[in-house]
Amino acid sequence: MRKLIVFVAVLALAAFLADSQSATADRGVSRFATLPAGQPGHPEGIAADAAGNIYAASFDFSGNNNIYVFGSNGGLKDTIALNGHVPLGMQFGPDGKLYVADFGNGAVLQLAPPGHAITRSYPVCTGAGTTCGLNAITFDSAGLLYVS
Repeated sequence: MRKLIVFVAVLALAAFLADSQSATADRGVSRFATLPAGQPGHPEGIAADAAGNIYAASFDFSGNNNIYVFGSNGGLKDTIALNGHVPLGMQFGPDGKLYVADFGNGAVLQLAPPGHAITRSYPVCTGAGTTCGLNAITFDSAGLLYVS
């Protein structure tokens, strides 16, 4: 069983220096894909699988959120419904499964191909009066999962 390590951090941003010009295609930034029209949420988490597909999570407190799967050409390949969940950070683990920080439920979801069904839910924020909003996920070289 994988060990789940949790970090709760408060980050203070002291300064942010940004280029005053907006990003344009001639500077190397361009639109890759567009979320389907009429869908809830805003793109938040993003991950890439070994085949080069891009996964983008929608975030909306309505609870009707999705993960959209785009091919390397930017075309929509699949939609993974996550009703009742609020996905943010995502990362593929060394086991090839997709791990998703569920901001709204304080858990890490494990999704397995094919079909990307939720195969496990790892509660992170448990106990009376405990709340947290999970944001990001990463794995270290030993395969340990870290979540903030």
